[in-house]
Amino acid sequence: MPETLKLKAHLVVNRGPNTLLSQLNAALKNAHRADIAVAFVSLAGLEKVLPKLRMVANRGRVRLVFGLYQDVTQPTALQRLLKVSKETGGILSVRISRNHCFHTKFYLLTSPRGITALIGSSNLSREGLSGDGELDLSISFSAADGAAKQLAEEFDAIFSDTVPLTKALIERYAARYDLLRKQGKPKGLPALSSILKADAKGEVRLEVPDRPSHWWRETIRCYAQPKTELIIRNETNWDAKGWQWYCAGPHRFERGDTMLLLDFPDSLAYLARVTDKTECSTPDGRYFVAWKPLKRFRRRKMTDRFWAEMKDHGLVKSKLSARNPRRRLGEVLQGAVATAFRKR
Repeated sequence: MPETLKLKAHLVVNRGPNTLLSQLNAALKNAHRADIAVAFVSLAGLEKVLPKLRMVANRGRVRLVFGLYQDVTQPTALQRLLKVSKETGGILSVRISRNHCFHTKFYLLTSPRGITALIGSSNLSREGLSGDGELDLSISFSAADGAAKQLAEEFDAIFSDTVPLTKALIERYAARYDLLRKQGKPKGLPALSSILKADAKGEVRLEVPDRPSHWWRETIRCYAQPKTELIIRNETNWDAKGWQWYCAGPHRFERGDTMLLLDFPDSLAYLARVTDKTECSTPDGRYFVAWKPLKRFRRRKMTDRFWAEMKDHGLVKSKLSARNPRRRLGEVLQGAVATAFRKR
C-alpha cells in the first residue's frame, strides 16, 4: 500500500503578513538545522534572514547553496556570507552550484517539532522574500515521514554537486558581474566554467569532517587512575592539544561526532565534539575517546530540575537509567539537546 503522509500545507503568496520572509523566520526561530538552495541571493535579502541563520548555526548547522545563473547573485552577498562562514568556523557552510543553469528554490528547516519545506518561486532576495508575484508552498512533516527523508536526500544531492565559496571564486565572479553591467558588449568576459573551478586555498572548512555526524548521549562514571593518566599522556598528544578524554569502553564513535556528556563525577552535563580515539591497555580499560567542549553551548549542573527537563525531552527515563550504556540520538532529540544547552 502507498504510504499515507500526515502533513500540513498552505500557500505563501507574499500578500500582507503572509510572506515567505515571515514563514521562513518563523521556521528558523526553533530550527537546529537549515538547508537552503536557491538560484539567486542578494545582500538585501540575505540581511533579512542572516540573524536567524546565525542563531541556527549556534544551535546546530546551516548549509547554503547558491547559483550564478544569469549573473543575478550579488558578489557583495557572497562576500558577506564568506565572512560569516569564517566567523562560525564553517558551521554555516556556503557552496556554489556547478550547474550553470541552477534555478532551484528550496528551503528545508529542521526543528524538534519536525521538518518544514518551503518550495516555489522565491529566491533569497528582498523581492523573493516579500515582493509581489511570488508563489510558494509551505509543507510541514514529521521527521519520520518518507517525503521528509526524500527531501533531505534531494538536498544532499544538490549539495554534493557544488564547489566551496572562496575569496578567489568571488573575485572571479565579481569581475564578470561588473563587466556585464558596463555599457556595450563586454570583452574578456570570464566563463562560468573558469569561475567555478575548485579552489583548495581559501575554502572555509568545517571544524569537523564534512560528513553526516552522529549524536550520542554518553556517560562518564568515574575519574581515571593516575597510572592510566600517565599511559595516555605517553601514548597520545591529547594533553598538548588541550583535549579532554575518558575511558569509553567499546564504542562506534567517529571523529566529529557530537556527544551529550553526563559527567557524574563532576555532576555536570555538556556538549562535546569527538576529536580523536585510541586503544591501549590501562588499569581503567582499553578504549579511549578525546573530546573538546562545544563553545556555543553552556555547561549545566545536574540538578533535580535538570533531570526533570531531560526526562520531558525523552533523553533519559530517570537519573539512574542515565548511567546505562550510551544512546544514539536522532534529529528530533538532537534539536531538543541543542535547545536545552544553548547559551542564553
